[in-house]
Amino acid sequence: MKDVAKWLLAFICFIAAIGTMTISWVSGIVYLLVGLFLIPPLLKYFETTSKLVIPRPLKYVIVVFGIFLGNVFSSSKNIIESTSPLMDEKVVVTENAIGKEENKYTFDKDGSLVSSPKGDAITYQIENKEFNQVISKASFDLRISKRVDENQIRELAQEVMSDFPGYRKYFIFYWLPDMEIGRGAWAISHYNASDDNYLQITIQGASEEEEFRMKSTSVPNGEIIGRWYDGRPHVESMITIYKENGQLKIRQVHSDGSFGDKDLELNGKKYIYQNQFGEFFRIENDGNLGWYGKNGRFALASKVD
Repeated sequence: MKDVAKWLLAFICFIAAIGTMTISWVSGIVYLLVGLFLIPPLLKYFETTSKLVIPRPLKYVIVVFGIFLGNVFSSSKNIIESTSPLMDEKVVVTENAIGKEENKYTFDKDGSLVSSPKGDAITYQIENKEFNQVISKASFDLRISKRVDENQIRELAQEVMSDFPGYRKYFIFYWLPDMEIGRGAWAISHYNASDDNYLQITIQGASEEEEFRMKSTSVPNGEIIGRWYDGRPHVESMITIYKENGQLKIRQVHSDGSFGDKDLELNGKKYIYQNQFGEFFRIENDGNLGWYGKNGRFALASKVD
C-alpha cells in the first residue's frame, strides 16, 4: 500500500510540475525538486514537534500546492520588469519600410545618431514595459517621434514583438513626444495569438494630415493673443485667443474642420468663458495654455509659434 501511495504522490507531483512548467521550465524543475525533497521532511518535523498526525491525502495536497504556489510566485515576480536596460535604446522604421534590417538605426549612449538608412525616419523609445508570464501578456508604452499611419504602426508593433517573443498577447500604446503617458494614448495596437494572430490597430488621435489642416487654418481677424495645439485624442483642436473690437474671444478648430468661437473675460490671469463647471484657461509661465476646472488643471495645450 505504501508503494502505491508513493507512486501516486510522484504522479500527482509530475502532473502539477508539467502544468506549472508551461509558465517557466526552469522554475518548474526547481520547485518540483523543492516539493519532493523539502516539503515532506518539513511535514514530518511538524508532526514530531506538534505530536499531530497529518493524514496522507492532505500531505499529497500540501506537496502539490507547494509546487504550484512556488511556480506562480516565481512567475509573478516578472509581471513588472524594470525598464532601465531599454531607456537608451531607440529603434526606428522608415516611412517606406520593407526589410527589417533596412529599418535599423544606431544611436550612441547620449542619443546621437551614428548610422541610419535613407528616408524620413520615425524614431521610437520604449518608456515602460510590463510582462505577465502567468497569462502570457506583454504591454509597452512607446514614445514615437511623429504621427504615423496604420501600416507604420504595424511595422513598429512587429518590431517590438520580434524583440520580445514568447507571449500570446501584446498591448502597445503609442504616445507622441508632448503627450503625458497615462492620459489617453494617441494609438493602440493589440495582438492576440488566440484570435487567428490578428493585430488590431486603433488610431485615437488626429492624423498628420488632420494636424496640418488644423495648424494651417487661417487665424481670426483681430489682435492675436496666442495660438495653442491641444493634442488629446478624440478632442484634438487648434486654439486661438484673440481680441476683436475690444472683446476677448477664443476659437477652437477641430480635426474635421469645424470650429466655434466663445467670448472670454479676463480676470487676473484667468481667461473665463461661460460654462457650468467653473472651467477657465490660463497662459502658463512657459507659454503653454492650461485648461482648469474645480479640481485643478486637467489639460495642457502646446504653444504654436
